[in-house]
This record gives sequence, structure tokens and C-alpha cells, in this order.
Amino acid sequence: MKGCLLLFAFAAATAAATAENGPLLFFRDGNNKYGYINVKNEIVIPARFDNTSGFHEGLAAVALGGKYGFINEKGEIVIEPKFDFVWRFDEDLAPFRAGKLWGFIDKTGRVVIEPQYEAAERFSEGLAAVRKNGLYGFVDRTGKLVIPHKYEKVTPFREGVCQVHWRGKHIWLHRDGREIRVLD
Repeated sequence: MKGCLLLFAFAAATAAATAENGPLLFFRDGNNKYGYINVKNEIVIPARFDNTSGFHEGLAAVALGGKYGFINEKGEIVIEPKFDFVWRFDEDLAPFRAGKLWGFIDKTGRVVIEPQYEAAERFSEGLAAVRKNGLYGFVDRTGKLVIPHKYEKVTPFREGVCQVHWRGKHIWLHRDGREIRVLD
């Protein structure tokens, strides 16, 4: 899981936070702690975190003592590290894991959608893919299921459509749940 966060963080770091001297980029020091530098290689946030991600929507996920929370671009903890795992914020909500279940928090750390899913993906165009009983569906920002759990794999929505896999078929899916066309 740590490797996944690092890979995710690297991709997000280069396009995410923009401080006065460009984006904030994470680094790891000799004590295996993470912090942030600017593009001039100046330390902006000293290395003190066990793990970290790139900034997105002004916040970055960090781990301290085996729990995850979020910091702002000044390095201030804005959401206490109390979650088992988190993904980045998209559309002001972030997936978090508590035990084996996933839910969503807002930028104050308030649980908006209770943990109840086997997996949760980022919000895109107002919807997020969530997995229950091994199948994906989509919820809106209030947690209402708007597209039923019936897909084996899904991608985020872009320009009102996404791609889903169901019973070995690749299908274009509209935001309202209409299957547009089978690709196979």
C-alpha cells in the first residue's frame, strides 16, 4: 500500500500544489521521513511524516504513527491523522478507509459518507465509484446510490461518460446510468 501511495504522490505532486516558488514536491530524508521542497530545492515543509502524497486541492495526505490525515501548504495539520488510509481530495471530498471499509470525508475531516464500501474511488463530475459485494456502482456527494452496483471495473467520468466492464464486455456508460454502447 505504501508503494501505491508513493507512486500516486509522485504523479500528483508535479501538478498539484503551487506555492510562491512553484509546486511543492515531496522528498524523503536520510531518516526515512517525508517533507516538501519547492522547485528551487528549498525545504518548505521539514521532513517529519512517515508517508505523504502530492498536494491536490490545497491539501496533501500524510501519515504519522500509522494513521493518515491531511496538511495544508504551510505544513499545518488540518485533518488529524486518524484514518487507516486516505486518497486525495477531488471535488472537495476524499475517500478514507476505517478498518476494511471505505467512506468519504470533507475538507474539515467530517465524515460525509459513512464507511460502508469495499473500495471507493475519487469523485469525478459529481459521482464516485464504490464497490459493494465485489461490484461497482456510483454514488453522488450525499452518498445516494445513483448507478447500481453491477460493474466489475469502472473508470472515472469524463465529459459525462465513463467506461465500465460487465460480464466480459466493455461498455460506455452515461452519468444517468444509461449504457451507451458495448465496445466488444
